[in-house]
Amino acid sequence: MRGSVSGFKPTVFVIDKDEDKERKTLVRSVTSAGYQVTLFSSERELLSACLPDGPGCILLDTGVLKKKAKEPPKTPEPDYMHSKLPVVFMAGETDLSLAARGIREGGFGLVAKPVHESDLLAAVEEALNENDRRRHRDDSNRDVLQRLSTLTRRERAVLDMLVQGHSNRVIADRLHLSSRTVEGHRARVMTKMAAASLADLVTKIVLARPGADGTGAMARRPTSLEQG
Repeated sequence: MRGSVSGFKPTVFVIDKDEDKERKTLVRSVTSAGYQVTLFSSERELLSACLPDGPGCILLDTGVLKKKAKEPPKTPEPDYMHSKLPVVFMAGETDLSLAARGIREGGFGLVAKPVHESDLLAAVEEALNENDRRRHRDDSNRDVLQRLSTLTRRERAVLDMLVQGHSNRVIADRLHLSSRTVEGHRARVMTKMAAASLADLVTKIVLARPGADGTGAMARRPTSLEQG
């Protein structure tokens, strides 16, 4: 079992409507591996719950996605599909296409039913490693956003043009500044953003923007030129 993060033991959130022997075996396997388990019988229960801000993942039985036999299957809602909690589907042969669709729409992995303990625990470990990566990206993005807030409007304009690949000369021409002034702004941007190089700066900004990796949250502000 992996160690806890910031005092939190990893939690596996299980969404499974059937209180059967298979679910009991699943819960026993996960708890025996040292993880906490929280059970939900539906997506609605999960979405309405106040989940702890700690390491974790979601195990979702595709059976809960079928509210009625006559209704077409539904994939999980994006509220949690694109959260920090990776979703691992548990699906039988008849539900594999549903699980595949869920993965395409943001899910992380799949465990075939009947579930074997070794496959289950391997999937949980992989999902928790992914959760670690997402949490780290979130922390990094928050740092980028905080640093962006310290830039002046002119420094932000220079930054935006640097990220677009413009040279100092082009930036100077478009902002009606001298090359030396642009160099000064650029140096201050690099310092404030704690960027080791231009490539590092671009990477920080791109990954913090929405859609970069599913976790970015930086809304682009207009440059001083666009603001008129």
